Amino acid sequence: MSQKPTLILKQLTTIEQRVDIAIPADNPVIRGHITCDFVVRSKEAFRELSGKGLSDEEYIRAICSNIRGLASPDTGELLDGEAALQEAISGIWSAFLIPGIARRYGEQFAEASAKNSGPLSRR
Repeated sequence: MSQKPTLILKQLTTIEQRVDIAIPADNPVIRGHITCDFVVRSKEAFRELSGKGLSDEEYIRAICSNIRGLASPDTGELLDGEAALQEAISGIWSAFLIPGIARRYGEQFAEASAKNSGPLSRR
């Protein structure tokens, strides 16, 4: 009898993830979220990237290929592509956005480990 695969992995370069933002975190006056296209990496590649001592800009560009949902603090207009990445990396609120993006990227690995190490629910 021929056995069929029970898990089919796909060749993806990015995974879309929501990043919730609260500025400042303790008593927010700004709340919302952005959507980041995070670069898919192996566990070993993630470890290597984390140990390279990259600048904030280098790290964000290495883990995130696109940001959606971010508006210009000057005009309120929706930013996309390079403009959104640049605002997140070096804009007035970058001190809050960079840690939020980096944290969410790392959390996805911890969540995968926790969710995939126990019994899966049947759908």
